[in-house]
Amino acid sequence: MDMPSDHLAITGQDFSDYLSKRCPGLKCPMCQATENLMLHADSSDGPAHLLTTPVHVGGGAFQLGNYFITCLDCGHVILFNAHRIEGWVRSNKEAAGEGDANDE
Repeated sequence: MDMPSDHLAITGQDFSDYLSKRCPGLKCPMCQATENLMLHADSSDGPAHLLTTPVHVGGGAFQLGNYFITCLDCGHVILFNAHRIEGWVRSNKEAAGEGDANDE
């Protein structure tokens, strides 16, 4: 089962930008840590790690995609819906005149 055709590859920098703009006071909901949150990506310009989970509903199925960060203090994993982040990145790149955000 593949990701949808409109899936946009998000870089570590894209994910970091999203978190900075949309979640400026981000902290671990379990232990309240603010400093030791690790974003999962190969590098700032490499792809952010995407966690996909197959979801079966009735007779059909789809992939639920999430980008994630981990609290290095307590180990809690915080998931962020890939579709929302991809939409935010796409609209910001278009607004900045960077053309089609799907071009790689």
